[in-house]
Amino acid sequence: MKVNKQELLKHLEYEYKLLAEAAIAWDKERSAIVQDSLLLHTRNILLFFSETKNLRDTDIHVSMYCTNESVKYFYCKINNDQMLKDLAQGISVHVLHLTYWRDPIYRNTVDEDPQIEALRKQSKRPIFDNINHEICPKLLRLLKDLMNKSKPEYEYKIKEMHDKIHKSFNTANIKAKSYNRGCLF
Repeated sequence: MKVNKQELLKHLEYEYKLLAEAAIAWDKERSAIVQDSLLLHTRNILLFFSETKNLRDTDIHVSMYCTNESVKYFYCKINNDQMLKDLAQGISVHVLHLTYWRDPIYRNTVDEDPQIEALRKQSKRPIFDNINHEICPKLLRLLKDLMNKSKPEYEYKIKEMHDKIHKSFNTANIKAKSYNRGCLF
C-alpha cells in the first residue's frame, strides 16, 4: 500500500502538539502524569530523528523527508548532544518499560558480568525534573532544522507545521523566543 508522506507528517505534528500541551501543563502543575506525557512525546520525537537499527517499514522517520546527507546531520546532532543521546534510553528504561533498572539498588550494584555492567552504566536514571526546561528548546530546534533540511516537496508542509507548533508555545506565554537559551516552562 502506498502512503502519502505529506499526510503522515500530521503524526509528527501531533507529537509536538502534545509535547507543547505537556510543557504548558508542567508549568501549572508538576505531577507525575504530566511528566510522563512530556517524556513520552519527547521520546517519540527523538526516535523520529534518531538513528535506529530496528526501523520497521511502517515507522515514520526523518529519512522519509530528507536526503541521506541531511539524515546524517540529525543523527550527528543527537549523538553529539549527550542529554538528547541519553534521554530516549532513560525514558525507555525508567518510564516506559518495567525493568530491574528502575530499582536504584539494582542500578547501583556493580556486576561481575561485563555486559550487565555496561548496561548498568547506560541505564543511569536522569533526574527528569532537572532537564525538563532543556528538552523543548532542543526539540523545537530539531523541527526548525527539519524545515531547513527537508526535501523540496516537504518544505512547505514542514514549515507550516513548525510555525503552528512554535505559535502554540508562544500563545501559552511560554518563552520560546530563542531556541538556544532559556526555559520554555
